[in-house]
Amino acid sequence: MAGAGNSRTQQALQRERRARQAAEDIEWAARSRNGQDLFAPVLAGVARIRPPVWEALLQADTAVRKAANSLTLGAADKLDAGLDSVFAKGNFSSYRCNAQANTARNQYDAVHRRNAQMAGDIGATALMFSRAPASLAAKAPQRIAGAVKMSKRELGALAAGGGLTNAAIQNFANATRGKQTTWQEWVGALTGGAAGVLAYPLGPQRAGAVGGATSSATEDLLSGRRADLEALAQNAVLGRLAGGLGGVVGTRGSDALSSRAKGKLGETLGALRSDLNGMPIEPGPKRLELRAPGAKKGGTIVDGRSGDVRFEYKFGRNARLSNGQRAAQELLGGNYKIYQFLPEDIGQMLSIPTLGISRPFYNDRRQ
Repeated sequence: MAGAGNSRTQQALQRERRARQAAEDIEWAARSRNGQDLFAPVLAGVARIRPPVWEALLQADTAVRKAANSLTLGAADKLDAGLDSVFAKGNFSSYRCNAQANTARNQYDAVHRRNAQMAGDIGATALMFSRAPASLAAKAPQRIAGAVKMSKRELGALAAGGGLTNAAIQNFANATRGKQTTWQEWVGALTGGAAGVLAYPLGPQRAGAVGGATSSATEDLLSGRRADLEALAQNAVLGRLAGGLGGVVGTRGSDALSSRAKGKLGETLGALRSDLNGMPIEPGPKRLELRAPGAKKGGTIVDGRSGDVRFEYKFGRNARLSNGQRAAQELLGGNYKIYQFLPEDIGQMLSIPTLGISRPFYNDRRQ
């Protein structure tokens, strides 16, 4: 009897433990369900938001990658592949695979994220047209008070000369490579050179960017195809680099000339400006003029004469008028013309031909 009683007691205890466990399980399930109900909207919202946010980040990454490739003329992907290989493997063993992955990514983006690629090219082009930071921009040099500004006739002649020079360089470069210059290329180079000269007030770098972009866009337009934004951006980059190089070489080279050489250069350019403005310099030696009768001092030896007009040519940032020249300026007014040339002017003149020389070395994918 005692054994039967112990058995019934054990069974009762087991039923009590099972009931207590069942109650605990029900309570845990209820709490879990309440927690799921509380965070379910948040989790569902994150699930819905995550794909668009991730795609937006990829779109932004595509735009930045495209801008970087345009600004480096296609070198950014190669640099990325090399750095990734070095940091991942410690050598260049995986460079080819990384480069192929970048190429595949670009091809995918060209189909699925074309707008982001266009935004990158447009951003790169806009950057090339922008002004240099104030901390890097050179201060505009001051000219002599009353120095004659460039006339429309001079600007038009320079634009024509820049266009023809650019076209001639393009044709010569193609000939050396055994390639025939198409009329679209010829007109593109001509238009780009002229546009670069007209953009002279922007400085050699931005003027070069304008010339390069104009050449690219004109060639596309005349060839009956949609403007290639990548080629346009890269030509703007090349133009800015070439224009900046030409500007530095022309500016520093002319500034390093001797005083005598600067004087000769100023006289040559001054006579050219006079001819362009329809006032050719009369032949004959220079002579003292504008000295008051009976005076032992005063007057000036002018650099050129054209009828009643007298010319004074100056070269350099530190050029100044003598007392006699200032007196002549006050006496003759508009008939005393001062043509001052600065080293920066020579840099501007070399910026466009430099673009024409550099462009054939650029591997345009349309070629």
